[in-house]
Amino acid sequence: MERHIDKTNTVTGIVYPAKWDNQGHVISVVIDSADEDQDEYFVTPGKKGTELLQVLNKKIEAHGRISENEKGRLMIDVKSYNLIEDI
Repeated sequence: MERHIDKTNTVTGIVYPAKWDNQGHVISVVIDSADEDQDEYFVTPGKKGTELLQVLNKKIEAHGRISENEKGRLMIDVKSYNLIEDI
């Protein structure tokens, strides 16, 4: 059972592959943040989640709904995101 954590939140981090298909193509991603409380936010499937496949290894600021899945992983349903320029 998924547990809702917060209405809307912002996560800043780098987009990394989380799951691959049988042909080796990335099919889902995780945002690795520098947040002290949580390191990884798994991106839920959907339009923006699919768009993030195009920004692998880039730093982003993602806005969306955070929830916890039955395995205790934090999930983010990304509603919008911005690329962050590397310094």
